[in-house]
This record gives sequence, structure tokens and C-alpha cells, in this order.
Amino acid sequence: VHNYDKLMGLQKLARVHKLGMWNDFKDYDTIVTPNGSAFHKLNNNKGSDCKHLVRSKNLSVIKASVAYDRGLHPCRNCLG
Repeated sequence: VHNYDKLMGLQKLARVHKLGMWNDFKDYDTIVTPNGSAFHKLNNNKGSDCKHLVRSKNLSVIKASVAYDRGLHPCRNCLG
């Protein structure tokens, strides 16, 4: 996508300075797969009930802000 890096930088800037839709953003832990494009809800630090992660292995816990910085989007099932 043209200007992808610029868009990601502007999104991070808006989140850090709590501008626009990011004004009430609170960071939280999420689960990601090594090659996925989405991040998933972490339930009480014990994993996720998301149907998209049933067969997934090598899951990692990261902050939502880090996931957004990587260009990931919230899962439409567990965070949508």
C-alpha cells in the first residue's frame, strides 16, 4: 500500500498523544500468532477462547499498542 509507513507513523502519533479516536485508548495484553494479521483478546492471562486460535501454536502475548504498530488489526470475532 502506498504510504503505509507514513500511515502507521501517524496512527502511532495519534495514539501516543490521545488524538481523535485514540483519546480514550487504554493499552491491554493481546495474543498474536507468528504469521497472522489480527490480534486476539487475552482472557485473564490464560489464553483466548477465540475460534480462530483453536489450532494455532507458537502464540505470543503483546500489548495492543505493539500490535497496532506492527500493522495488525483487532480480531473480528473476539474483539469486534
